[in-house]
Amino acid sequence: MTSTITVEWVEFQLRADVTESELLAVSQGFQVEFLSLQPGYIKRTLLRLNESGRYADLVHWSDAAAMRAAMASSPAFPVCGAYFALIEAPEAPSLGVPVAHYEGDADAPVSSVGGLEFSFFLPKDGVTDAMLKSAANKVADGLYRGQPGYFRHSVMKTEQGMYADVVFASSAKRAAELCGMWGTGPYAEPCLPYLEMIRPETMQIAFFENLR
Repeated sequence: MTSTITVEWVEFQLRADVTESELLAVSQGFQVEFLSLQPGYIKRTLLRLNESGRYADLVHWSDAAAMRAAMASSPAFPVCGAYFALIEAPEAPSLGVPVAHYEGDADAPVSSVGGLEFSFFLPKDGVTDAMLKSAANKVADGLYRGQPGYFRHSVMKTEQGMYADVVFASSAKRAAELCGMWGTGPYAEPCLPYLEMIRPETMQIAFFENLR
């Protein structure tokens, strides 16, 4: 099932001498005093990449206009300046819309999501969104569904035409274990149609822990 929401992805690192404890304290103020007050805001997850010093904000909005309006208003909120002063984001935020969602444990609360796998990729020439959705559904049904700690498999597309494969799990370790089920060659049969549609040289994979 697809959605009309917009997903914002901002990957960043902490500035020199900034600790994770400081980030979390200021992030809470950013959340309560700014983000949660913005029209169109849905939910946010702050993630730690399994590499030292790298983090990401994953924010769901009702649409891209709501996100842009919020960012345009941010200079009027001191808490935004305090948060942005702690981080360095080398890339502009990526905005995307879900191409497909495949549920696992649909009854699990959002707070149960402890980590995720996030892989950027580009499809091969001639591959359509419908083809990707069909192939990704085979992965969800044939590999992930029914596995402990699996919550959702999503395929998303940015405004720039980059795609992301996202697995929501009970922890970053569990997300890595689930993705490990693909194998390293020979690959698991349910994954083959999906892999055939992806340009392998474009894949960038990372596993994140929910800081909640």
